[in-house]
Amino acid sequence: PEGITLTNDTICYGDSTIIETEGGNLFNWTPAYALSCTDCPEPMASPITATTYYVTINTPYNCAITDSVFILVNPNNPAQITAPENICLGETVALLANEGTAYEWIPGNMVECNTCDSTFTTPAETTTYIVRIDNIFNCPTYDTVTINVRPLPEVNSLNDVNLCVGDNITLNTTITGAISQQWTPATGLNNVGLVSPVVSPTTTQTYIVTALSDFGCVQSDSVTVTVITKVRTDVSGDMEIC
Repeated sequence: PEGITLTNDTICYGDSTIIETEGGNLFNWTPAYALSCTDCPEPMASPITATTYYVTINTPYNCAITDSVFILVNPNNPAQITAPENICLGETVALLANEGTAYEWIPGNMVECNTCDSTFTTPAETTTYIVRIDNIFNCPTYDTVTINVRPLPEVNSLNDVNLCVGDNITLNTTITGAISQQWTPATGLNNVGLVSPVVSPTTTQTYIVTALSDFGCVQSDSVTVTVITKVRTDVSGDMEIC
């Protein structure tokens, strides 16, 4: 028999390799540690530390040979993504990976750079990201992060309006998905915290309402109230008309 055909091998932590042999019909492998079998011609070895395996191979004619192979196990660096758990719709956020020599982000079409250690993304819905990080031994590790995309409040106020000086109008507004709202500026408003406040400005003013969700997402709408000065007319003396 010729013995082991695999030369000394190097694997990454957590990987496996097949130890191949030629010749013989009886096999005895030692140590049994991390081997798929100890009496087969091609066991799978999955050691997590460097190990030398020995095999004794016999033929039907009682010829025997002992051979060995050394398997080196390279370490993996733990992978870690730093990113926020929740963002608001339309927000761009950074994805940061820890130190390595090569990177791959999945899904690659969702990030600005899918081979960088840090990248940016603007997801339109809740998305799970995976990063593969290779170390100096080309051993990969993986990490995942799910970014929850929270909806913005819906805010709809009335269209721009004209108002005579001294008059007032209610800024009829609908707001959904919010826990609070605020109008600015306060000039001419009866209550800046109402959904639909009453306004009586003395000059043209643009009012902005900003709504806040329970996740801190904001949405705004605006309305311009144009104040028109009343025209005063004076008529004196008698007039004749036909």
